[in-house]
Amino acid sequence: MKLIVTFADEDSFSFRDDTICLRVSNLNRLKDVINNSDLRQDFIDENRILLDAAYDDTLIDEVYQVKNMPYFEDFSGFESIKIALNKGVSVEQVRDFFKSFPYKTIIDTDDMDLTDVYRFCTLDYAATPMIKNIYNTEVVSVNEMKESLEVVFDFAKKLDDGKLSPLEKLMFLYDYLKTRIYKEDKNYSNSASLSRVTLGESIVCLGYSNLFSAIANLIGISTYVKTYINMLNKYDGHATVVSYINDDKYNFHSFLEFDPTWDSRNSEKDIGFVSKYYWFGLSPVFSERCKKVSALSAVGRSASGGNLLRSFNNCTQLIKLGASKDIKISKRMFGTLFERLEEEFTKLGYNEGLVLLRDIAAKDNITKYDIDLLHLTYLKLFENNLGYDEFLRLLYFVRRSQFVYGADYELDFEDVVRVARRRETRTNLIAYILFKDRDEYRNVTSLREFKTIPKGTKDKLQYDKERLELVKTLRRINEGRNK
Repeated sequence: MKLIVTFADEDSFSFRDDTICLRVSNLNRLKDVINNSDLRQDFIDENRILLDAAYDDTLIDEVYQVKNMPYFEDFSGFESIKIALNKGVSVEQVRDFFKSFPYKTIIDTDDMDLTDVYRFCTLDYAATPMIKNIYNTEVVSVNEMKESLEVVFDFAKKLDDGKLSPLEKLMFLYDYLKTRIYKEDKNYSNSASLSRVTLGESIVCLGYSNLFSAIANLIGISTYVKTYINMLNKYDGHATVVSYINDDKYNFHSFLEFDPTWDSRNSEKDIGFVSKYYWFGLSPVFSERCKKVSALSAVGRSASGGNLLRSFNNCTQLIKLGASKDIKISKRMFGTLFERLEEEFTKLGYNEGLVLLRDIAAKDNITKYDIDLLHLTYLKLFENNLGYDEFLRLLYFVRRSQFVYGADYELDFEDVVRVARRRETRTNLIAYILFKDRDEYRNVTSLREFKTIPKGTKDKLQYDKERLELVKTLRRINEGRNK
């Protein structure tokens, strides 16, 4: 028998698939909760109601097992014990419990910030637990999790100094990840899990994505791993990341997709990777269309807008059935969608969407047109590409910062222009070949405005400052700001 424990405001007991699931308000009362006869009876009564509605052999068996379940003197008889720590759980709440709990456990930290996960890795345990984390493909030891997080924190600290905008931080991170050479390991976890790729040499697409996502979230840029399935070979998928971009400096407020795997260094001899940004900052919709050529498809929640698709469909169905007139049902359905949309729009700094959302939410009678308009507004956020002008300006400022920080990337304005031009040319070529659409990116044709840049100065920062003033495109975008 297995035991799973989660935190909640009220205690509860349930049983399914030979697993006891407890919701507890205080871990120190764990034994009292598992042996609470009233909570067990509540479970039995709830399942009897379900049995009255429909016969189910599984439910009958589970009710029987709980009715005859003995009271536990300790927890030594469980095959495994997993304790899930929610985001709101503090170290102080559980410190004493783990210090005196003599049984091996798995601590589930999927819902926790990495800073809190690190704190739990430093606790004194009566029995050292294993750590489950969303960025790892398997559980790891406390020490391994702690060591890998120290590597992550060290790099995140370099980015989070207050001088870089969100997009600039992500390009810094992208440049770092590109230096890692793609290398598989016989043990998949060694090249895919955060704890392994930070401490070892092997890394595959999920490893790049987990590392990118972990650092980005740590510095306050909401990011998630996006998975693709291979339509021709189910064992050969792919992983990228999608970030919520809320960047006032570049006036960009949408989702962008990043694929450092496909821009990464090929070998030790490869020096051209520093100029590869073909898969940096693409709209998720455009990226999906390009990857379909490689038989890769994003499905379900990974697809653009997929995480809210069910909520939108539920609300549309509610209106079609006429059930929206039921205040309780409509409040629950619409409330869930509006709450999640507000969270998404807020992360993106999308004020136009927030205004529309609040106007519709305030209406007494919400129609299908209102829901469709919100859905269309949301989906458009997955279609905005980082255009040529924005990318050129972004690349310039990042290379200038990298030069100051002593990074390996050269600060050469002509090279910056060349990289941006190469990315733009390739992207438009892909758009034309795949989609017969030269305007897929809708970028201005501003390359003609670049003048020949004289050489000779030794002060490269001063040199690039002077060159920046010669480029009308960047001057027009800057509009006197952020120089």
